[in-house]
Amino acid sequence: MEELERIAKLETQHAEMMRILQETRQDMKDMHQDMHELKESLTKWKGISAGIAITVSMIWTAMLGIYGIFAGK
Repeated sequence: MEELERIAKLETQHAEMMRILQETRQDMKDMHQDMHELKESLTKWKGISAGIAITVSMIWTAMLGIYGIFAGK
């Protein structure tokens, strides 16, 4: 009888460990999805920031060019 009790206990522990493993796998999938969304967001903002920097640089260059044309006369 003692052996059957041990087997039953091991089966219960095994079932619990499998449940925990499944939860952990799902949590890892969720974390991976969150990281993917964060990466996409950062990439989007990097592009927007680069566009703003280029635009400001072009405007500044144009202003200096116009100033140079009129101040040179």
